[in-house]
Amino acid sequence: MGVKPILEASRLTKVFGRDNLSVTALREVSIEVQEGEFVAIMGPSGSGKSTLLHLLGGLDFASGGKIFIRGKELTGLSDKELTLTRRSEVGFVFQFYNLLPTLSAEENVLVPVVISGRSPLEYQDKLDRLFSLVEMEDRRHHRPNQLSGGEQQRVALARALIMDPAIILADEPTGNLDRRHGREVLNLLKESAAKMRQTIMMVTHDPLGAAVADRVIFLRDGSVVKELRLGGDNDSEAIIAGLKELGD
Repeated sequence: MGVKPILEASRLTKVFGRDNLSVTALREVSIEVQEGEFVAIMGPSGSGKSTLLHLLGGLDFASGGKIFIRGKELTGLSDKELTLTRRSEVGFVFQFYNLLPTLSAEENVLVPVVISGRSPLEYQDKLDRLFSLVEMEDRRHHRPNQLSGGEQQRVALARALIMDPAIILADEPTGNLDRRHGREVLNLLKESAAKMRQTIMMVTHDPLGAAVADRVIFLRDGSVVKELRLGGDNDSEAIIAGLKELGD
């Protein structure tokens, strides 16, 4: 018996609108992701990348198909059940950080803990380890406006990791950063996957960014059209070739 994937989507479909005004954003997408795997999602604009991420993270409801995280089915849950599952099982990293401006870096990381009704005191050791991981020990009491974009994204990553989620979903996490800071964030994502067995799915347009992943899933017109396993010497070139096939 094989190892059960930590995340599974089966024939996932999403339709916006109805009747003659409907638009199909995803068409029966099926994927499996193993624990500790780092998967990049790529494709032309409008191919369904962000829609897929939103469905997998429970931010939107599928029109058809099923989603399982750690064997628990998300599709069919009530709003309340979905919210509770999302809080415990999914961490999000967005392009624009989404930090609360009046809170310190440390307080921002603890927001998911507070929302869950748990005591921040229980997470002090985890907090220390995360600030060490993202190399922000000396900046943990600074507010977002005192941090660079790259530092803010490091805080956002620590916040995504604080609750030990089953999976982290990153939507263009380097899109608002220069190349150097973007590379640092990508390396941190890779490091969290390697050191913490953290599972990551990342939407990106950047072939160099996608090259740090273990696998790339290519979407076009709402469908998976190609998958590429990475780990060779010419990963970036292979990704660029895959994008050219899609017409991106």
